[in-house]
Amino acid sequence: MTDSPLFAFQPSAVDYSLGVEVEVQLLDPATWELAPLAQAFLAALPPAERKTIKGEFLQSMIEVATPVCPDPPSAATELRRLLGRAQENAAQAKAIAFFGSLHPASPWRWQRVSDRPRYQEIAAELQVCGQRLITQGLHVHIGITDADRAARLCDCLRPHLPTLLALSAASPFYEGADTGFHSYRAVLLADLPRSGLPSTFGGWSCCQQLLAAFRAAGHIQTIREVWWDVRPHCELGTVEVRICDIPMTFRELTGLVALVHALAVTLDQAEEPPLHLPHEAMLANRWAAARHGLEAAFIANASRPAATVCREAASHLFDLVEPAARAYNGWPLIEHLAQTMADHGTGAERLRSMHKAHNGSFAELLRAWQKGFWQ
Repeated sequence: MTDSPLFAFQPSAVDYSLGVEVEVQLLDPATWELAPLAQAFLAALPPAERKTIKGEFLQSMIEVATPVCPDPPSAATELRRLLGRAQENAAQAKAIAFFGSLHPASPWRWQRVSDRPRYQEIAAELQVCGQRLITQGLHVHIGITDADRAARLCDCLRPHLPTLLALSAASPFYEGADTGFHSYRAVLLADLPRSGLPSTFGGWSCCQQLLAAFRAAGHIQTIREVWWDVRPHCELGTVEVRICDIPMTFRELTGLVALVHALAVTLDQAEEPPLHLPHEAMLANRWAAARHGLEAAFIANASRPAATVCREAASHLFDLVEPAARAYNGWPLIEHLAQTMADHGTGAERLRSMHKAHNGSFAELLRAWQKGFWQ
């Protein structure tokens, strides 16, 4: 197949460079509800910051994106600076920049789609599935210098994505109700077309043909309308891991970034065959991780009937990535994440406890959550 210029893979300048995107809620300081304040926020933004802080699908959210970074500590430094600036700029626009994956109480019916034509077109196509999608996520980009390696890395990452979801899970509430899930964001995302866990690519040509078919059918214009949990981002020359919730604290967030980075390096350099699971088993694990977090029962080997607990899969993952994490100076960040999970459980567990401690007040929960993010 001849490369379409639209879907030609633009290789990264170097392997394993790192970029991070965090979608941020904008809240009304008086009510702590989602509020359509993005236009005011962006209008007050200094011109120098408009490349790293941008508008998003909803008028009640923005996106913060780091520049290309060489390693996880550098990305953590940029994230601290940019998220801090987002909070400062939000205050000037009489808003609160809040770092969470799903507002626990604001009704989706109150939210407005951004005026940008692309977002209006997406909303018109998605209808109620898009209207209910008031979620925010953490997206980690890993630079790859070869298209086929990028496609194969997506294949290798897929079995591990449910574990990453469980480690990040922090969205148990929706429209004022406890959903019973650790990550209800993951459930809402699964309602979208071209979402969830992609099938095996094997190489770039297979992925490129699929993207071309989507475009020919009028389903997409660019890779940005493909919302898989992991995707080879042909325009940026990266593999983008999109499955994660935004963790409850900054240190957990940077630990998760370091984990994704080390896992990508480990799998790309591995000499042994990657972990293989049938697609249906991976989908089952994804659902279980969203529902039960680290206590989910996982299918670890389709040829054997025994299951494993996600917490054990996470422990194995930490061991697997340690050499690469140490090589890129990310191991201390991962160690803190692992210890937090061992001592305190998922963000969803902590949010439920905090909600109870604040007598069921979501506004008080949000205040405590915001206060604890930088600690």
